[in-house]
Amino acid sequence: MLKVMIADSSEDFCRTLSEKLQGMYRLCACHEGTQAEAMLSGFQPDLLVLDLMMPGLDGICLLQKLWEQGYRIPVLVTTRYVNDYIIRAIERFQVGYMMVKPCDMKSLVMRITDMTRCLCGGDSGEPDAAEEVKDILRRLGFAAHHGGCGCLEKAIMLYRQDPAQQMTKMLYPTVGRLCGSSAEQVERSMRTAITAAWKRGDHTLWSRYFPMDSQGKIRKPTNSAFIARIAQELDRIDAVSGTAGSCVAVAM
Repeated sequence: MLKVMIADSSEDFCRTLSEKLQGMYRLCACHEGTQAEAMLSGFQPDLLVLDLMMPGLDGICLLQKLWEQGYRIPVLVTTRYVNDYIIRAIERFQVGYMMVKPCDMKSLVMRITDMTRCLCGGDSGEPDAAEEVKDILRRLGFAAHHGGCGCLEKAIMLYRQDPAQQMTKMLYPTVGRLCGSSAEQVERSMRTAITAAWKRGDHTLWSRYFPMDSQGKIRKPTNSAFIARIAQELDRIDAVSGTAGSCVAVAM
């Protein structure tokens, strides 16, 4: 059985998450950074759920210590505060995923399940949903070989997992890490792909997802509007097929 360690300043958070994960993993929990550092070597978790704002030794300092010691472990971080420094830090230490508190506990459990499934060599998600995204983009006129198309596919799936996440501060940097690019390049490539598809695509099909204006024309959607709308369409398809709530994780 895989081992998951929860290091979080909130005892209520640790208790609730542990209850949700009970029976799925071997678990241990702590509420302070130096305690987490001491427990890591003994417990040797397969996945670390880490609060960045712990007392004693904060999460970023703990990540830095682990990195300097050559300790490579999948990490899912949680934080109440996000800025450019935090984004750069989690990129530098190759954090797998970040969620902003207050977290939806169901979504958090799904992310943990996704990440540990990858450790077991299992499928990284639901292929039907991933194929549905590809099919929608193809019908809207996107070129599969275009880099922005691949970025959009990943962004839509990640957005589905956590619709509350900020696009520029969280989603774009995450997609950038997956695509070996920067957040700025991801945003630009997605915008280019949307523009090209919008110009050459069948607007009768586009009207199924985006409303026409008073002149009967479809305005080109922004990156964020496009991602949110296609993610919404996937949720609708799931609801119709009876698989509402299923999400696809992208291995990180």
